[in-house]
Amino acid sequence: MNTHSALTNFDIISLILRHYDVPDGYAPHVGQVSLARAARVCVAFYEPAIRLLWRCLSNIVPLLSLLPSSLMKVREDEEDKVGKYVTYMLNGNIVPEEWEYMQRRAEYVQYLDYSTHQDRTRLTPPTWIYLTHLTHSQPLLPNLRSLSFYFSSPLSTTMVRPLLSPTITDLDIYCDVEGDNDEWICSLRVLFHVVSSVATHLTSFELRVPRVVLPH
Repeated sequence: MNTHSALTNFDIISLILRHYDVPDGYAPHVGQVSLARAARVCVAFYEPAIRLLWRCLSNIVPLLSLLPSSLMKVREDEEDKVGKYVTYMLNGNIVPEEWEYMQRRAEYVQYLDYSTHQDRTRLTPPTWIYLTHLTHSQPLLPNLRSLSFYFSSPLSTTMVRPLLSPTITDLDIYCDVEGDNDEWICSLRVLFHVVSSVATHLTSFELRVPRVVLPH
């Protein structure tokens, strides 16, 4: 039996599979099982389904797991009511083939919601710095459109640098600020300068803090 012409049209297949995808926004687990199954059905479905599977992420660790020779678990904090906090880092052993494969998948990511303080997986601060080095200060996610990020400390504001991209139109920042704090004020001032120089096509920028401590 000959293959129907529709199954050779990438755009048609993508439109069909979008019925399993989440709407614009953040619900990364909705429809993922169906898309994963579609990717295994036949060669024609594989690439369109994979693109949609990587379209929305709630954490960068799944992407870095494509670097199995480098990504390693370094710490598990004590379990609380929700679960354990697990911390990962890159050990510096970057295999070129793995890096190239990861970069191809990174091109598909358009939405990243890193805003929840209840996320159970973390990266060490040196790993974020190393990612900036590996990308030669270019965006890790070159087609990212929307980014939400949670900062638990002034130091954590440096972690967003490798994720910033000129393609971002929506940026939401959540800061765990307690009272007036000069370190927070200085860190946010630096962050604003970096954002304005990199994310040059922003149409929406929202900063959420317990109380107003905006740089002045």
